[in-house]
Amino acid sequence: MSFEIDTFKESPYLEIESNTKEKVRALVKKLGYEMKDAKPWSSRQVIEYYEKIS
Repeated sequence: MSFEIDTFKESPYLEIESNTKEKVRALVKKLGYEMKDAKPWSSRQVIEYYEKIS
């Protein structure tokens, strides 16, 4: 599992990558969030989202 804080057009987001959803769920919970706060997006989907809001 890996995670990093990344930015797109100066908007930060946390990227979590893992080979299982259970590991992602555990890290999301450990960080104080819920899975409803997470998005299962590809890099392209992240770019499309941030281009729409900027």
